[in-house]
Amino acid sequence: MKKIVVLVAIFSLAGSAPANAAPAEVRDTYIGLQFGNSDVAFNAESDLDLDLTLLQFGIWVSDDISLEGRSARGGNADTIQGVDYEIESIYGLYGLYHFHFGEFASLYASAGMSRAVLKTSVPGVSEQQEESSFSYGVGAKLSVFSIDFMRYMDIDEMEIDVVSVGLQYTFN
Repeated sequence: MKKIVVLVAIFSLAGSAPANAAPAEVRDTYIGLQFGNSDVAFNAESDLDLDLTLLQFGIWVSDDISLEGRSARGGNADTIQGVDYEIESIYGLYGLYHFHFGEFASLYASAGMSRAVLKTSVPGVSEQQEESSFSYGVGAKLSVFSIDFMRYMDIDEMEIDVVSVGLQYTFN
């Protein structure tokens, strides 16, 4: 049922693409929904593949700059040597600089701060690790469609990289 609701939402947004394709103006707001796959590395030894669902909310502060908040929830767990790992959440605030190509396409660079909660568990015991880090990434937007690469965490013992695709809707 959950997948059906998500697919209906995606096709509804995609169907509004021509009406939503106009360039954003200052103080326009937008929302987005992305689905991503993360690569979580510990001490460059172990890699985890974890799915995420991301929600974005942003506001254009100039023709080329937007501020964006993101909230992500993990969708699965991965196991290494009998220990289950799961991303509980990632959230943060980012500035995006957009390089526009015509009215409907742009590339962007993003930077900001993120907070991530990673849950580890073995039978009978679970623990959460909460970390904050400077985050950065790049992405592209074509009409309502977007693709994004972000390094959400880059600390001594952990890196979290996410590649995601999704839809954005701008309220003009």
